[in-house]
Amino acid sequence: MRIIVLDDQARTLQPSQVQLEFFDRTRWRPVSFKKTDRGEHIGVFNDGFPGFTVSPGRTVTISVRLDFISNTKPNRVTANAAALQRRDGEGDWLGQSNAYPFTITGGTVERTV
Repeated sequence: MRIIVLDDQARTLQPSQVQLEFFDRTRWRPVSFKKTDRGEHIGVFNDGFPGFTVSPGRTVTISVRLDFISNTKPNRVTANAAALQRRDGEGDWLGQSNAYPFTITGGTVERTV
């Protein structure tokens, strides 16, 4: 299972303001977000998708499209991707991406990496 974690500095971002899609090698699929009790936003690459196969010691590149609706306030956000494997109701971390910080400013996103 692949997830995206968005951590916004101002803690004003709402899950309904985030629009993310990932490409599964055949089509774009939507990702819905939920806010955790720690204020992070977790998006699961699901939508009936069985997942990506990652061989040991290898990486997989996944194309995503990220947008925020027009009422989203300026904010500093850091995005991270992670791979998990679910077993018996628990999730084991298999790996994660680098952190990707960016700024939401008046309807535009400026990537700072």
